[in-house]
Amino acid sequence: MNIRDYMYKLLSDLDQQGYILRYYEEYSTSHCCIEIDHGVNGFIRISDHKGKDHYPYRFNLILDLKESYKQDGNFYYSLNDYKKLLSDINKSRDEQLNKLGFSYYENMLQNKKNNKNKKGFLAKLRNYNDKF
Repeated sequence: MNIRDYMYKLLSDLDQQGYILRYYEEYSTSHCCIEIDHGVNGFIRISDHKGKDHYPYRFNLILDLKESYKQDGNFYYSLNDYKKLLSDINKSRDEQLNKLGFSYYENMLQNKKNNKNKKGFLAKLRNYNDKF
């Protein structure tokens, strides 16, 4: 499987769990990203290389990574830990829901509204299943 295949696998698996998803494919640097719940639960980056530390991807699936690790609040997963990635995304959403309550959904609506006419990276995101 290639980067794009894993992106669509993640989109399908997360869609089945009720997430609102938008995605972007970057062909020049061989990576894809997925926005989870309009950014309230972060972003997932899928790539064959680590990438730059200053980008805000909370979850990273790196195809050639040998061992998963956490660094500066971001998670880097090997393919062997795909199920752990899904589990950690669910855990993160549960923690956010417990912390924010209904504000989680209000934040989703606010992010959707604020990012609607943005330029740059957020403008490149395509809807996968915007149900909200």
